[in-house]
Amino acid sequence: MMNNRIFRLALCTLLLAGGAQAVSAQSLKQIGKALNKGVEALDKANKGLEKATKNNKEKAKSQQKKETTVKKEKEYDVDEYSEEDDYEAQQRKEKEKHLKGHISNMYNLLLEKDRTHSHEDVLAKNFANFKKTSATKEIIVDHLSSILLGYFHDGRAFIRIRSNGVICIDTKGNIVKKWGADELVSVVSLSAEDYNYPKFDSGRVILLEYEKKYNSLGTAVIYDKNFKEIKRIPQVSYASQFQDGVAIINQKKDRITQNVYIDINGNEVFPKVSAYANQKGKLMTGWSNRPTCDGLAAFGIPDGLIDNAIWGFRDDKGNVIVEPKYIRVQDFSNGLAAVQTVVDGVKKWGFINRQGKMVIAPKYTIEPSQFDVCGLAMVTNKNGLKSFIDKTGKTVSDTYRDITPFCNGRAIYREFQDPNVEKGGTWATHGDNEFTYLIDSHFNIIATLGESIGIRFSSDNGMDFYKKGFNYLDYYKFERYANYDNDSFFINGQIYLRLPQSESRSGLLSENGDILIGGLTGFFSDGLAPVNHSTGFDRNKFYAGYVNQKGEWVIQFKENDF
Repeated sequence: MMNNRIFRLALCTLLLAGGAQAVSAQSLKQIGKALNKGVEALDKANKGLEKATKNNKEKAKSQQKKETTVKKEKEYDVDEYSEEDDYEAQQRKEKEKHLKGHISNMYNLLLEKDRTHSHEDVLAKNFANFKKTSATKEIIVDHLSSILLGYFHDGRAFIRIRSNGVICIDTKGNIVKKWGADELVSVVSLSAEDYNYPKFDSGRVILLEYEKKYNSLGTAVIYDKNFKEIKRIPQVSYASQFQDGVAIINQKKDRITQNVYIDINGNEVFPKVSAYANQKGKLMTGWSNRPTCDGLAAFGIPDGLIDNAIWGFRDDKGNVIVEPKYIRVQDFSNGLAAVQTVVDGVKKWGFINRQGKMVIAPKYTIEPSQFDVCGLAMVTNKNGLKSFIDKTGKTVSDTYRDITPFCNGRAIYREFQDPNVEKGGTWATHGDNEFTYLIDSHFNIIATLGESIGIRFSSDNGMDFYKKGFNYLDYYKFERYANYDNDSFFINGQIYLRLPQSESRSGLLSENGDILIGGLTGFFSDGLAPVNHSTGFDRNKFYAGYVNQKGEWVIQFKENDF
């Protein structure tokens, strides 16, 4: 319409400029009619053009919509579309929201796994593909089933093999000593039940020999690393393993049963501590000989029943530093030790320093963790919620539901979908998207380990602690051991994580959350870790031995053909 108006205006101006005086009124009237007709024709043409343009746009839009529909139909073809695929895609997008920090190689591997393989097959292929080298030592045995592999300590390990008896080997796989199956009656200490193996310490091992199987008294024999006899001590009912060069024996002497400390040559030492131990002449059990930590070792006085004691601390010379008065004690760590005492008739845990002074008041009903090198210890309230304290006893963290103590400045933490659970609310049903993370001592997430793995706490106090001196691992003088329902454990400053769906096999965790080596049935000691897959029905899949941290077989047991 605007163009028509401009056209009329321009034409009128032209006529006026050309000399309107020379044109008659009749001529002007005819020209006006013609112009009106021209303008009407132009208006009609413009309307037609606008309608055609609008139709073309609608057609183009319709065509585009049709093409998009066809494309989607091709993408979701009936033969190719899978609701399962669509669900998994949605799950992946949901999981991506939870990925924080470094993504563990274990998580990536399981995410990209071939659907035709199980988790165990994939993990075993990538983390437990142990390599045989020219230096691998093979040991041929009659039976691999039920083989029991001891840990190396001081360059020696004890192994029990069904029908073969017991052998002691060095770290290269050389057999240093062998006992036949019929000799186990006289060498009861080598029963290897519950992995209660003897172990070398300071170049010595102590074994008990009995003339008859059910004798209550036997002979304690001290051997060097080549099994040369150092000393025989008669009339002994119990002998602990050597720990930092000393052992405890329960000996009948002059019709009196007494506990005494001996050195690696069998000489009596620590008369001041032994005097305490001899007050009641009770037999002390294996956890009575505790390792020296931060220059002090716990010692116990028999108290009433055979397994009861009250505890104090001595130095490495046998001098009493902290008088025995505590119900239970942990070993010293980072200058402090947790001790259990009675407060208003209730057993409570607090922390003492190396001078025996109570520096963190005994107020914890549930046993706390040791102080890590980062200076933090975990405490648990009666509702099972965890928090962390510093060496002054000050709480320096939030409250958590699922978290482990720190090990060399690292801890494993599981984050719940339901924030109420994280703050101590109702226990949630474990879902698919509860991710497990590795955190540092500032509670920052370092890595995503996976989904709902690594920690699975019991319902009472959240964990089951195994400390040096309170279980069989006492024999090996490990710096620290804590077990979390077989899902993860800390030992010698290292974290081991149970691999998902892998028959409880563990993997050594790096500082950034990657699995360094997996498929282990134990931990590294003297640079070697046991690997045992000798149970089941398919004998062709049996294998057992020791590997190094490169994943190489150092010692491998092979079953003979006949």
